[in-house]
Order: sequence, then structure tokens, then C-alpha cells
Amino acid sequence: EHTWEDLTENGRYHCPYVRPEPKEARRIRLLRRYVPDVLPVVRKAEWHCSGCDSDYHGERYCLTCRTGDHSTERCAE
Repeated sequence: EHTWEDLTENGRYHCPYVRPEPKEARRIRLLRRYVPDVLPVVRKAEWHCSGCDSDYHGERYCLTCRTGDHSTERCAE
């Protein structure tokens, strides 16, 4: 799902799984020393983005704003 070949050009540039930030990449390398076979847990939920006022389901990443910075989890009613 998050492999270089399966992503669009935009996805290759913005996907945090194929282009992690340097700080995160360092943390991943350090953690893999202690737990080498661990896989990341992907949390999917209902989100609301205050940047563009849209609702979406999945990972915390608004496709319109291209970030998850403005997204908050919607509470179940």
C-alpha cells in the first residue's frame, strides 16, 4: 500500500511512510536496535480537518490540505 511503485508522484513526495522526516527516521533506526521485527501500527479513525472543514476516514492525513496538522478525531455520538 505504501510502496514507492504503488504511489502517485504526489504520494511519493508527501507520504510519510516512504519519505519520513529525518528526525523520525533516526528514531525508527534507534527503536529497531531494540525491537528489530516490529511493524508500525496504523490507526484509522474518523477525522475532521479544520483547515478545509472536511471530514474523512482513515489515517490522520487530509488529502486536501496534505497534512494532518489541522485534523482532530471526531467523537462517536
